[in-house]
Amino acid sequence: MHIVSPRILNLTLAAAILVAPVLAAGQGNPIVGKFSAARNAKISKGPADTSRDFIEAKTGQSVREGFAVRTSRRSFAEITFTDGSAMRINEQTDLIVQSAKTLRRIRLNSGEVWVKDENGSRTAVQTPVATATARGTEFTVSADGKVSVSDGEVELTNKEGKTLVLGPGDIGGIGPGGQPIKLGAGNTPGSDNWYQKAQQMPQGMDLGSLAAVGAVGAGFGGGGHAAHPNQAVPEPATLFALTTGLGALLLRKRARR
Repeated sequence: MHIVSPRILNLTLAAAILVAPVLAAGQGNPIVGKFSAARNAKISKGPADTSRDFIEAKTGQSVREGFAVRTSRRSFAEITFTDGSAMRINEQTDLIVQSAKTLRRIRLNSGEVWVKDENGSRTAVQTPVATATARGTEFTVSADGKVSVSDGEVELTNKEGKTLVLGPGDIGGIGPGGQPIKLGAGNTPGSDNWYQKAQQMPQGMDLGSLAAVGAVGAGFGGGGHAAHPNQAVPEPATLFALTTGLGALLLRKRARR
């Protein structure tokens, strides 16, 4: 009979104690993708059904099944899934990333997402009023059930199970009585195309940072001359904050001397 030494038993017990909290936090959940872009976005520390705490999402960070992703004003995120499909998340969006072997599910509680499925994959975006299911498709969907299809087909299904098939260029949504209807046809609604413009912003630089840079340029780039009539003039609060910061910096330098 082989007797296990007390030291090995203690090490095993210690390892189990260390691993247990990680598994409890959902770190044992399958990885469904990773952040290919993240700007001021957050991801839950654990599965959404048990965790209410969020941390900052970072590019390259893994996204696990059941975890929630949240964006605020002027923030953005993109998730690339393990099968090569991608999802871009607009500002002020709250969703939960779920996955299954034959159908990926996204629970969209608020906001808007852009989805591009690779051929052979299927993604269903569930909103409070309808579910949009796609196959090899590029489309956008918002939490109010509005769907715009750029390529392929999307099945828009209401809570009662009635389905409407939308093709390229179609715009659909939930009409009176909760029935799925076509709202029009043509280009993707909204000329801004947020899911394209968001990619043009350098990672780590949000609109607030750009405004601060613009204020510095307007306040100090003119060599003391008055602003041009067409030049944006920084707000008094911005100038006050910049002046206060520079004053504190000068005081620190003098103190070091």
